[in-house]
Amino acid sequence: MIPVGDMLNRRDLLISAAIVGPGLTAMKANAQSSACAPENVAANAALLDRYVAAVNAGDTAALQALFAKPYTQHGGLKGVREAFPDLRVTVEDRIFSGDKIVARNTWSGTRGFSRRRADR
Repeated sequence: MIPVGDMLNRRDLLISAAIVGPGLTAMKANAQSSACAPENVAANAALLDRYVAAVNAGDTAALQALFAKPYTQHGGLKGVREAFPDLRVTVEDRIFSGDKIVARNTWSGTRGFSRRRADR
């Protein structure tokens, strides 16, 4: 065990490297093996494009077709569309890795209704 607050000596440093090193190598190998194959990148990009197109069109049927059956979106697109009728999603950046899709988005729209105060 490395003493807290004490300067690392050579022996403690070597022990730490021996313990942590194999884990870092395995993490790097896993990261490389989970890279997205070119054919998966195209399929994932098409899936993300379909999602964005469905949101921008307000097409809830197309959204339901994209997700697995037990998926439930609370609030849903209908409520958002009522609040922001001109809602637009713009994908700023996308990352694909294995079966994961990560997108950095900008959501924009103009508020389309006014809320009434409950006490009036």
